This record gives sequence, structure tokens and C-alpha cells, in this order.
Amino acid sequence: MKPICLHIGTHKTGTKALQVFLSANRNALEGAGIHLGTAGRQLLAERAFTPGHHVIAWELQQSGTSVELDKLVEELRANPSPVAVISSEEFHPLHANVATLEHLRDALRSGGYEAKIVIYLRSQARYAESLYSEYSKQSFIGTFERYVDTILQNGFYRQAPGAATIVFEYTRLLEPFERVFGAKNIVVRPYRTDQNAEFLFRDFLTILANVRGGLTLNNMQNPSPVANVSLTLIQLLERVHADLARQGAALEAPRALIAAQFPQSDEAVLNQRFQLLTFEDSLRFVERFAADNEALKDRYAVELQLIRAADIPPPESAMWETARRHREIFRGAIDHWTT
Repeated sequence: MKPICLHIGTHKTGTKALQVFLSANRNALEGAGIHLGTAGRQLLAERAFTPGHHVIAWELQQSGTSVELDKLVEELRANPSPVAVISSEEFHPLHANVATLEHLRDALRSGGYEAKIVIYLRSQARYAESLYSEYSKQSFIGTFERYVDTILQNGFYRQAPGAATIVFEYTRLLEPFERVFGAKNIVVRPYRTDQNAEFLFRDFLTILANVRGGLTLNNMQNPSPVANVSLTLIQLLERVHADLARQGAALEAPRALIAAQFPQSDEAVLNQRFQLLTFEDSLRFVERFAADNEALKDRYAVELQLIRAADIPPPESAMWETARRHREIFRGAIDHWTT
């Protein structure tokens, strides 16, 4: 069978930027014998689709089957390329249902392809902080402190009953994929924040080259190195305020509230990328997931960034003062709006 690289995320590991990159270079990939699937993308406007294959994942999450997956299989059968690739960060929550993973595996096999699962992972602490921002873009999920405590206690987070379960114990996340697709078909890579924006693209192309057996690409484009920019503190507060206001509450606007309660907070503080994790929180994450991260390293030969106490900047680092200030402002605003 021919290989298909099934990139499953996770969230907040450059997935959207990678999808945009792959879509922008569709012709170059096709010329090199790599077919980027067209079925399964979400229609945004007339002839405008998401670069990721989210609809397949959403349908599988909801019912265990997918009309768009069936369309993809027909597409794969008709395509002569020796390698194919699809991508969505919404695939990784399928770990919760082995029968659905088996359906996905068997459907791709019926199209003549054997799936190679590709996943990028980052330290649990930074993953949790970034996810909080993503949730906040949709709706307010509660205080950051309670959110962190839930993850540390359970090893996972679920936004609401029936919502996708986001697992922070990575070996637990990967075990169902390995059981269904086989250990040799699991590719685990670290998400590197210490490298430039091009690193992820080069790394993924290396994976494709290994699967393809060599890869020559020309005229590659990079239209969006960073496709999902993190919120600043004031942007995060504005998102939370907007959601709470939609529920009918008459709330003081974020800037007015900050001016009254935190008059020393200038625009520079508000316009920094939000930082809510404290030094103490980071150590709690390190301790909580140390055993699982060691098991991840042993099983998949991958080591994540910032997963040891020695890797975390010392308490006197300026970043922790920023985090302390952001946490104080954010908590003060939430307390004011919700009490």
C-alpha cells in the first residue's frame, strides 16, 4: 500500500501555519509525487476552503463515520501519486474512540493507503497556557487557576460535556493510535519554539522525504510563517469581556477597569503577549508530567522543551515579573466581572 501522512496536530503547534504552507505549495508537492487531499476541507465562502481537513475529523468525532472521508477515499483511489498527506489538529481527539480510529484506518486502506500518523507535541505547561487563549477566543471557560488545577489533577481537559478531551499525558494520547495503526507508523516530533518559523516546515518536509524516499521541491512559497498569532493581554481580556457581555451582563470595559484598578499598567504591559503561567505553575507541570514525559522519550525517542525544572528560567527572570503582573490584572478583571 502507498503511504499517507496523517498529520493530527496537536493544537498550538503551528498546525494552521503548516496547513497554509502545504496548501500554498500544492503544485510543487504534486510535482514531487505527494498528493495533498482536497476532500474534507471546510467551505468558508464560494470556492474558499480551509487549508486543513477539519470536516473529516469533526464528522468522525460526531458519528464515527464521515461522508467527507468517503469522498477522500474516492479521490485517493483516482490519484496516481505515491504519497498523500492530510492535516487537521482535530484528528488527535479521536484517541477517545478506538472503533473510530479503526474505521479511519480501514477507509484509508480501502483507498490503497497506509496511514503514517504524524504528531507534534510541546511542553504541557505552554500547551495549556496557549490552549486557554484559544478557548477564550470562543467563550469564557472560567478562571485560569481553576483551569490549571483541573489539568494537573486529571491529566486532561474537557471544555464541556461531550466536547473533545484534550489529553496532556502524551503516552496516553498516543496509545490508541499506536494500537490501531501500529508502532512503526507513529511519528512523534517536538514542537520547537527556540527555532525560527521555517523550522516546522523544514521538519515536516523531512518527514515527507523519508516517507517518499527522497524529495526534490522547487519554488516553495511561505505565505504565512505564523498563522495563528497569540493574543496580547488586552486582547484576551477583551475576548472574555465580550463573551460575558453576550450573556446579558452590563460590565465595565476592560481598559476602563484596568485604568481604575491598575493605574500603573501602561500600554506596553497590556500589549505584550499574555503570560499567565507563573514560575510556581511551571514547576507543578514539570512534576505532574515528569514520568509520562520520560516514558514518551523512551518509547518514541523524542524530548520536549521545558519539561525539566533545570530548563525553566529562574524565579528572578523578568518573564516571571511579567507573568505575575498579567496574572494579577487578569484575575482582578475576572473577579470584578463575575462577582
